[in-house]
Amino acid sequence: MTLFTLRAAFWGAGLAFTLPGLLIARHYLIITFPLTFVWVGWLALSSPSRNVDRVLLLGLCAAQFLLSALFFCYNHQGL
Repeated sequence: MTLFTLRAAFWGAGLAFTLPGLLIARHYLIITFPLTFVWVGWLALSSPSRNVDRVLLLGLCAAQFLLSALFFCYNHQGL
């Protein structure tokens, strides 16, 4: 199901947004935004060398958490 969703988003939304050559409103991209993270998780868990990929995925999640925490601290300093 995940692979189908990713392919549908890549081909369906990608072609629908690209081929007409029209300007697309930014709020339509909200539909495809979460699929980036689904793709990263699927990529990490579907390869033969799962141990290395899981470590890299964990590192990516830890880096994202650190960035989010630092941004939270920066936002609430009141500068």
